[in-house]
Parts: sequence; C-alpha cells; structure tokens
Amino acid sequence: MHEQLMTTTADYGLARRMRHQLEPVHAVFWYAPEVFAEAAGLGYDVATRWPSYFAWRLAPLGAAGPRLAASACYSFSPDMVAEHVPAAWAVASPQQVLAARERAVDRMYKALLGEQIGAPGLAEAAELAREAALAAGTAGRAGGRQHGPALAWRAAPGAVARHQLAA
Repeated sequence: MHEQLMTTTADYGLARRMRHQLEPVHAVFWYAPEVFAEAAGLGYDVATRWPSYFAWRLAPLGAAGPRLAASACYSFSPDMVAEHVPAAWAVASPQQVLAARERAVDRMYKALLGEQIGAPGLAEAAELAREAALAAGTAGRAGGRQHGPALAWRAAPGAVARHQLAA
C-alpha cells in the first residue's frame, strides 16, 4: 500500500512538471494575432477575446447551449458563459470555428517556429505528445473528450501539438 501511494505522488509530480513544460505551447493560442485574425475573419468582435473564446473552446462539442457550455467551462461564471455562448453560434457554426482553429494553429506555429516547423526533433516531440494524448483517460474531462478521437490528427507538428495539449 505504501509503495502505491509513493507511485501516485511521483505521478502527480511528473504531471505537474509536464504541464509546466507544455502549457506555454497551448496557452499561446489564446493570445496569438493569427487566432484573432481568424476570429475576425469569421465575424467575431476581437476588441476582447471573450466573444470568440467560448466558440474556440466549445466547437468540438457542437452548438452547445449555455448549460452544457457552463458545465464544460466550469471555471467561469455560468452568467459569463451564457452571455457569450448563444452569440458565438450566431456568428459562426462549430464546423466553421474548427476549420478556422486549424488554420490559426498552423499559421501561429509557423510564425513562432519558422523553419523549425519541419525539424525532425519537433516532429518526434509532436508524435510522442500525440501518443500520450491518445493514451490518456478522458473520463470526466470534457476538454479531453471534446478534442479526442472526434478530431482527425493532422501531420503538421504544430497542429498535433495544439491538438494533444487541448486533450
């Protein structure tokens, strides 16, 4: 029993270290000019990030209503979610948002990584991240379930990295 507890503690430590290493790869999406440009292209107001934020985050679930959206985005006030979610789908469909997200991710990582986008080390890291994401359990994790098998994996390392971090 004691050995099992130590393994769990070690696993949490590893998970935290991985999160600290990988979160910047994911978090850049929410602030990148390429993402705002795609949102504007869809018709979202980009004076702030909120009009498109919930669309980006929830599109894999389909046109989620305020209750489902608030449940999936549990760290936000349900009133805030309800303010933006119905309007998000009036601007663009979830399918349009998903396509724009793929374009934004590709453009963003190409801008950030330049010629390194095709580097063998990055491709290997993306493939390892893909394998880890596919092996991770998603029970009770709306974010993992919404970005998991429902979306096709892409070959571009930037897109793979974004996809796996979203899971």
